[in-house]
Amino acid sequence: MADPEQQLREDRALRNDAKGLVKNSIDNVKGDMAQRGFGARVASRAKDGAAQIADDSADFVRSHGNQLGTGLVFGALALVGWMFRGQIADAIYELVNQDEDAADEADPEPEAPVDDLHSD
Repeated sequence: MADPEQQLREDRALRNDAKGLVKNSIDNVKGDMAQRGFGARVASRAKDGAAQIADDSADFVRSHGNQLGTGLVFGALALVGWMFRGQIADAIYELVNQDEDAADEADPEPEAPVDDLHSD
């Protein structure tokens, strides 16, 4: 069994080495922060993130070009349909009611009101 004092000295030496490593890392971070401020760091990270998003988007477009083209066509058709929804609705109404208008023109005699049939 090892001597407890010897073990304590070895543990203390390991602790001091670890403490030195942590302090060195903190000093490196502080020095790096002094060279480049917070704003510059945020701008750099945002720039890197935007570049990554652009690369990912370009890869997606290259691999799914047909699907995107179809989606754009349907989106454009939906936009045109929404812009001219009033005119389209009027045209459909005219087509549906065209037969009823022709039937009304063929029957010139109006129907008698129900109240007039029962009067004495």
